[in-house]
Amino acid sequence: MRLNTKLLITYAIVGALLLATMGYYTGVTVRRDKFQPIHNNFIAQLYQVDFALTSFLVEVEYDVLDLAANETVRTRDDGEFTNFLNADEATFEYHIGEKEQAIIDLFSSYRTNHPYTNSVYMGRENGSSVRSHPRTRPTQYDPRQRPWYELAVGNPERVMRTAPYRSVTNPDINIGTVKALVDEEGQVYGVVGVDITLRNLTDYISRVSVGQGSTIVLLDDQGAILTGEDQGTALTGEDEELRLRSYHEAGLDYFQAVMDNREGYTVFEQGGERYHVFYYTSPELGWKIAAIVPSQAIDDQVNRYVLNVLLMLSLSLLLFSMLTAIGARTLIVQPISRLQQSAEAIVRTGDLSHPVAVTGRDEIGRLAATFNEMVASISRAHDELEARVAERTADLEARNAELDAFGHTAAHDLKNPLSNIIGFAYLLEDRENPLSEEEAFRTARTITQMGLKMDSIIEELMLLSGLRQAEVKMEPLDMANIVDEILWRLDRQIRDSQAEIVRPTSWPTAMGYAPWVEEVWINYLNNAIKYGGHSPHIELGATQEGDTIRFWIRDNGPGLTPEELSRVFAPFERLQQTHLAGHGLGLPIAQRIVERMGGQVGVKSTGVVGEGSTFSFTLPAA
Repeated sequence: MRLNTKLLITYAIVGALLLATMGYYTGVTVRRDKFQPIHNNFIAQLYQVDFALTSFLVEVEYDVLDLAANETVRTRDDGEFTNFLNADEATFEYHIGEKEQAIIDLFSSYRTNHPYTNSVYMGRENGSSVRSHPRTRPTQYDPRQRPWYELAVGNPERVMRTAPYRSVTNPDINIGTVKALVDEEGQVYGVVGVDITLRNLTDYISRVSVGQGSTIVLLDDQGAILTGEDQGTALTGEDEELRLRSYHEAGLDYFQAVMDNREGYTVFEQGGERYHVFYYTSPELGWKIAAIVPSQAIDDQVNRYVLNVLLMLSLSLLLFSMLTAIGARTLIVQPISRLQQSAEAIVRTGDLSHPVAVTGRDEIGRLAATFNEMVASISRAHDELEARVAERTADLEARNAELDAFGHTAAHDLKNPLSNIIGFAYLLEDRENPLSEEEAFRTARTITQMGLKMDSIIEELMLLSGLRQAEVKMEPLDMANIVDEILWRLDRQIRDSQAEIVRPTSWPTAMGYAPWVEEVWINYLNNAIKYGGHSPHIELGATQEGDTIRFWIRDNGPGLTPEELSRVFAPFERLQQTHLAGHGLGLPIAQRIVERMGGQVGVKSTGVVGEGSTFSFTLPAA
């Protein structure tokens, strides 16, 4: 059976099934599908409410940080500030000094410029209080015993937001944003705060619309009513008596589903009318933000959509039978036939550049496009492979060149002490010209020194070979302890060269691998002692540079020429200073170690005798 015939039969069966199930689909599925965008739209609007509310409260946090950093507010001279600890409401009088008045003016200006702010205030450890405007009643008041003060003192490094609480002197319910005042020794000596009443919050939220006829309600994470719009009073119990009371106490039991889930919707009936409640949980505040909407408004939208779907479905089924034959042949059978012909041509000729014609963007068109992409990908892969082979070949050549230099340096640096050992050994064996006891002692000591030098070279070669395989565990470094250990290890060289070592009393903390950092310092110090001039004066130090720390060592030697500066860290190369001992592995090893730890090495020198050189390396700051 041809594909065209199969498609016609399939379309006929599908059309019959659509006609049989149209009623059910329209009555249930379409209604559900239409409701989902409505639901998503309300949730998206609640996202916006949450964003606006969170942004508003976060802005208040930054404002409190600015107030807490203000030098006028941070004054420690608070002995004359207003104090209500023993206030008598009948006889109390304000006696405000110049410093307190300056703070009051600052707080009052903030309150004037931020209309949603109820009050700006400050409490001190001596019990004094400063406020943007006078209290309603001058009753006895100890700020240190208020929840906002205790919250800030318990979290001195952070800006904190209090749970909603009732004011002492009026029926307002406040949400405080507070920050502790901390001195240079980390001691808290006061708290600065900004209060927003739930009435202010209601005014702010009332400016945000999530749909005609809807009511916005806020509940905290315990289910207490925070605020709701005035037009929703009958539904939310919006009055002063019910604020901060549980939704159960307010008779709003349908909010149980709101408290049990992060977001979604629920339905309830009240006063003979049906309502939908769409709700969302603020991730930042933990509050529930709900929109209460009359169900009739939603049903009207859904019903209009269902009628439109019924009309469009009927027209579609009518046209379906007319277009099936034409569409099947034009859109399916012919493109597949062209795809088959092109594929056969590629198989027959083996020509990968032979494209398949793409005539549409449907599944068949995408199949043809994917086929073309596959062929092109295969072609790009023989190219990528060639490029990769060339890259690896170049890398291998560079490694081979480095290995040649490595082998040459190792052979050269091991040959000299080995030749000396052999020569001095022959002297000891020569019975015809026996050495005196003193000469034999000096010869044996020289052999020992040459052996130690060879051992040092071999140790560095082993370290160099192990750098590629070693696992780096970066940890905070105790640089003072590391430097102490290095100076102990190099004590003999330091004393023999009469070197003077100057180091700082403290070091900034960097991240690194202590055994490797120790090797870097040893190589740098060895060079400074060897090339630092007679009676070397060597200075060690560190400088913070943003997120990195630069450690440096400065000597008073002859310095380096520009040419020597360009070659000093070249792999396995030693500067031609024949009058000094040394081998060419130390600085390249130091460079590789530092780069493995995420840092860089450097050197500076003027080339002027006596001004010396400064070698450095960087590590990430802890």
